[in-house]
Amino acid sequence: MSICKVCGKECQGKVGLGVHMRKSHPGYEKCRLCGDFYMNLDRHQIEEHDMTEKCPVCGMRFESSWGLRPHYQQKNDHPNESIPEIREKDVPQMNE
Repeated sequence: MSICKVCGKECQGKVGLGVHMRKSHPGYEKCRLCGDFYMNLDRHQIEEHDMTEKCPVCGMRFESSWGLRPHYQQKNDHPNESIPEIREKDVPQMNE
């Protein structure tokens, strides 16, 4: 059994909790790191998981620009384009 932290409803496992959250609490998003649901996922990931870098294409968060860069290059139509939100000195260059 999984219990909803928002309303206390008992759900059939994690899958049941996910279905319940999507239907009953549509503003909540699931954290891919801890599996809990949060109304403000960005704030949770910054405060609890130190995920300070955010992909400008899809919004996924990363701990560092080193983790963000390969993800951004895969999601972006122009893989060699620099990431606008990241300071240039923190971004590893492809040629190095």
